[in-house]
Amino acid sequence: MYEQLVFIELQDGTIIYLFDADGSSKDEMVSTIKTVGVLAYGAQVEKLASPAKGVESKYRSPEDAICIEREPTLFFGEIVDIDKSHPTFYIDVGTGTVGAAHRRSERDSFLDYKIGDYICVKGLRYDLIGAWDLDDTGGSGWVHIVANHVNTPSGNQFYSAFGLDYVYQEEVKDLIMIGAREGVEVRKNVYQYRELTSGRTLRLLVADNGYLVTAHPETSDIPTGLLKKNLAVPVRIVSVRPDAEYRGTVYTQVVRVEFADGIRASVFDNDLLCTPAMVGRGGTVVLRMLVDMLEKSKIAEQRIYAEPALPLLEVNGRIDAIIVPDDPGDAGWHIDVSFGTESPDFLDWRANIFSRGRALLMLFLFSDVGDEDAPTRIRPGSHLAVARYLAPAGEAGRSLRDMLADRPDWFDTGREALATGPAGTVYLCHPFLVHAAQANRGKTAKFMAQPALLPNVPLQIDRADGAYTPVELAIRVAMDQPE
Repeated sequence: MYEQLVFIELQDGTIIYLFDADGSSKDEMVSTIKTVGVLAYGAQVEKLASPAKGVESKYRSPEDAICIEREPTLFFGEIVDIDKSHPTFYIDVGTGTVGAAHRRSERDSFLDYKIGDYICVKGLRYDLIGAWDLDDTGGSGWVHIVANHVNTPSGNQFYSAFGLDYVYQEEVKDLIMIGAREGVEVRKNVYQYRELTSGRTLRLLVADNGYLVTAHPETSDIPTGLLKKNLAVPVRIVSVRPDAEYRGTVYTQVVRVEFADGIRASVFDNDLLCTPAMVGRGGTVVLRMLVDMLEKSKIAEQRIYAEPALPLLEVNGRIDAIIVPDDPGDAGWHIDVSFGTESPDFLDWRANIFSRGRALLMLFLFSDVGDEDAPTRIRPGSHLAVARYLAPAGEAGRSLRDMLADRPDWFDTGREALATGPAGTVYLCHPFLVHAAQANRGKTAKFMAQPALLPNVPLQIDRADGAYTPVELAIRVAMDQPE
């Protein structure tokens, strides 16, 4: 079998059929819910006199007779992106976004269309580009590359970036192998290879042992100045999850963001700019894929469209920067972890019941700090809950990753204090005390330091002479108390 037909039911109950040339769909997928990519080839396009979104299909079941010419499936929707390199429209049909490759005989009229136009699309044929679960695209290696960069809702990213030579997976694989051999290392584990025909760049991540973690087309650099400023998009960070991961190390991640209108979408965060502490908080992101869209559309600004079901906003969609103007960067609740810092992933850094590597949490105020001057926020009594949490883990302790998973409330005691005071004030706190920075809402700059105090000898929580230090005594009190 070289090709198959797939019948899919959209969210509104409409049934359509698609050609599946790559065998992306499997028998075991029948009756399951998946995210799929749809592309209309040889599309005949007409402008609509009034806005309309939807899909018109005559088919009700796989037993219906199929005749594209006699009973074509029609898509009605708004153009949300235009790919001028490969004359293709992306249209929002209400239940999702589909691609429409303009019919060759009508390409003279391609430039007559613009983002925001409502059109009707009748394809020469409709193809299934891929079928997958939204949250099942992690991992590493070739399977990961196919799931995230070849079979995507927006189509084959290698074809879009490098041209017709990379329509088929074998050609993509050959390009990646050449890139692995001849690529230039730009920083640890990151290599770049310039594809000869297109001149565009392939980005590869290679583990220390030579294992190819992932590879995908790289987008152009973010321009400076006004255009970059226009691309700063206010969002709320909904979640962060690993994307390319190998032997416990995360090389890239996917960030779920929510726009001001409530629409959510997932974008790549190749440089791990988002941290779990940002989840639930608002911020401003620069989306690199929007730069490509603006550059090719030659416009200064554009509304952001995102289909909630799609893993990507667009081909190579990725976060290039996070801008939170008044954010100190560590505004999430946390304790200061103190060992295991040789790991490049800070979520692997650890703390244990003996507070290895840290004797106290110290806050030195070098300027007057009032309630509006970004005083450190403190959760009184949280050091007791943290001690009880760390105790069962013994010497090994627990990582920040463990704490985020096990205690997302960050040991909330229902109380909060502020580290305020005149210049020269010093707070000496238990090392397990949960604290957080915050934005400065005052009129003057705040100056402070938080140096680490290293213990001369390890803490002991079982002394024969009973001469416990205040820090040790607090830990013993916590362990004697019920949860």
